[in-house]
Amino acid sequence: MGPRRGLAKRMFQRLTEKAQAGREVRRPAKVSELAAVAEVSQDEVIEVVKRLRAEGCSFLTSPDQNLTAGSVIDIIHESLIRRWKLLNKWATEEAESGQWYRRVEDFIVSGGAHLVDPQLESALQARKKGRWNEPWSNSYAVKKDGARQVAYENVTGLLKKSVKRRNRTRTIVAAVAIVLVALAATATRFWWSAQRNAQVALARQLAADSTLARNSSLDHTLAALVGVESIRHAETVQGYETLWETNNEMGREVARMAHQEAVSAVAFSPDGTLVASGSEDWTARVFEARTGRQVARLAHQGPVNAVAFSPDGTLVVTGSEDHTARVFEARTGREVAKLASQEAVYAVAFSPDGAQVVTGSQDGAARVFEAHTGREVTRLAPQGAVHAVVFSPDGTLVATGSKDNTARVFEARARSEVARMAHQGPVNAVAFSPDGTLVVTGSEDHAARVFEARTGREVARLAHQGPVNGVAFSPDGGLVATGSQDNTARVFDARTGREVARLAHQDSVKAVAFSPDGTLVATGSRDQTAHVFEPRTGREIARLPFGERVLHVAFASGGRFLRAVTGTTDLLTTQDPIFPADLITDACPKLDRNLTPDEWTTYLGNLPYRKTCEHLKPVAQPQPK
Repeated sequence: MGPRRGLAKRMFQRLTEKAQAGREVRRPAKVSELAAVAEVSQDEVIEVVKRLRAEGCSFLTSPDQNLTAGSVIDIIHESLIRRWKLLNKWATEEAESGQWYRRVEDFIVSGGAHLVDPQLESALQARKKGRWNEPWSNSYAVKKDGARQVAYENVTGLLKKSVKRRNRTRTIVAAVAIVLVALAATATRFWWSAQRNAQVALARQLAADSTLARNSSLDHTLAALVGVESIRHAETVQGYETLWETNNEMGREVARMAHQEAVSAVAFSPDGTLVASGSEDWTARVFEARTGRQVARLAHQGPVNAVAFSPDGTLVVTGSEDHTARVFEARTGREVAKLASQEAVYAVAFSPDGAQVVTGSQDGAARVFEAHTGREVTRLAPQGAVHAVVFSPDGTLVATGSKDNTARVFEARARSEVARMAHQGPVNAVAFSPDGTLVVTGSEDHAARVFEARTGREVARLAHQGPVNGVAFSPDGGLVATGSQDNTARVFDARTGREVARLAHQDSVKAVAFSPDGTLVATGSRDQTAHVFEPRTGREIARLPFGERVLHVAFASGGRFLRAVTGTTDLLTTQDPIFPADLITDACPKLDRNLTPDEWTTYLGNLPYRKTCEHLKPVAQPQPK
């Protein structure tokens, strides 16, 4: 029957009825009634009846040969209902739907105001499945003296009101549930916060106890164990600092490097194995970073202001008051080239391929030389002494910082000025972004600025309250770190100038460096400390009190360790773990015992005893004699 199947089902359901004994009986109906129940035209009903009473397909019958609206339609025999399983199923569905209609009517007659689940949901499903409408309901409505006791509109109205009330109740319940969940989440958050605060408080107390124990005894075992417990309970700067100091006093690798006068400049080789230093004693020297053994001594005829390694670490270039820059072999001290200037040389840098060197000098010129021959390739002429020089990452550009209150960008081989960036004070530091499109400058006008390298257009101004000594881009070029004489290191968004983080020192900050992955910043200060912090949060990770001014900082081992050069005349080179777990790993092998039960109780109270260092056995409590 195809598309007419649904109409045929609706008609058969109207033409059958389940008697009280459960027996299916016929329920004749007029064409007009069938059309109203099925919500179709009478012609459509007549067409279906014709097909279902045709010869060879005798399901329906009617006394009228020509069907009209008043023609009565009936099932040919009740046995058809019992033997035709599909019709029997339709009849059962119709009976169940009718029963639910009567239940709703009875509920209204009894004075009920609202149905609730599960009765409400069952009634709604019966209405949907039975396709209730007013003509259909006439077969099931309770009548008295031929009149309906409950109007169809009242039945559907009750269902609508009940659904509305259910939805409102569900909304209230959901709102209450959300409030309860929020309260539970808040309570949980407060609980975790309280737990965390308690852990931090205990960690800080243990850090103070560790410091007291270190200062009270030549044996630093107890101080180290309490320091480890401080870090295990919560990673605080105080815990790191006390364990770092205790660990150092128990012995660590420190390289000592001596000059006869104050050191002006230091640099690590790219692989971190060598340190070059320039001094007022008229020498530059190269030392092994791990041992401090001097491997080369590079002589000048005046103080040495600047040093830099070639990218492969085989050469060192130095800049001196003797009006020269010189290129030496790093491990032999053999002079490779002498690069002449008219006055003192303040800044030096290698090109990325190591083939060229740029120098900045008192005579107001920046010069580019061939590193292996000393031949001058080009001369770039700012108007004031040049204190900072750097090549772009691709080696095609040179940026300079000058005492004439400008930073400039030049073509490395063509002498042509590409861009000029103005400050209101001398420019002390310059750096290119990793992609070479931006330049950051640090100036005595209390600001660092970010410029487009090829246009000089100012992109961002990074404010300080003192001269800016050091600048560095993050590896992705998105952030800039600065060090200033206002005793702070700061991190800014390179494109907007928005300050992202700030770290306070007690004296001026010159050295700033990003870790290889950009997740940490290290600072070195005249306050004799180095700090490590997260650039996007400002959270301090480590504080290293060296006891000497910090000249240079660099990350090692993928950012897990910090290399630092400290001192004035005699230098110390150190490599320290940054993360507390690495610091514990470094400290525990130096110990020969764990805390005793009594020591544990003294410092950690009723907390369950555990081994502070896993490889050590717990110490048994001494037994009284």
